[in-house]
Amino acid sequence: MKTKFTAILALIILALGSCKKDKGVVPEPVKTVKTGTVTLKNHNTEKDPEKAVVWFSISDQSVHAMEEISSKAALQKNIAFGYNLNDINWGLYSPTAYPHQYGQESWAHKSTTIFKDLPMTFDVFAKQAQSDPESINEAFINKMFADGSGAEASVKDFPEGAAYVFETADGVKGIFRVTSLAQNLTTVELKVWVLQ
Repeated sequence: MKTKFTAILALIILALGSCKKDKGVVPEPVKTVKTGTVTLKNHNTEKDPEKAVVWFSISDQSVHAMEEISSKAALQKNIAFGYNLNDINWGLYSPTAYPHQYGQESWAHKSTTIFKDLPMTFDVFAKQAQSDPESINEAFINKMFADGSGAEASVKDFPEGAAYVFETADGVKGIFRVTSLAQNLTTVELKVWVLQ
């Protein structure tokens, strides 16, 4: 009986010893994908320049007007892009690439967001996002950015249904799909997936 007990105790000690973890290696946490829908509306710059441009914040996945962003330095670093309609080249622009200065020149922090074309058609992405929403995860977004083509600080003249992958200067990646585009281009609605 004593021999049996000693043998079992030896097996337990061996098992515990082999499960010893290397304390110098800390596994990287898995990022979750935060999904939301935002509407970017372009206002008339002549009537109200402080509200002329709305900007998308990656931290809260919402839009903010220039007057709010200019007064909150902490918010400035989270702005990924703004919607521009007041020029020939309408589209979504990184804060550092926006074609006109409407107050962002005074920001303490302006991020450069890089946009890439997805390595799949808009329709294929839309079908995947609808039929298997769980597949739009960290690995998928990272792969889309790695395999995407182009690397621009803006996306212009996009059609409804278009989808792009992006990365901010702080390394936050995401994908957006244009779900609605007003005929007069004053409003664009986006479905957004952001790694958090």
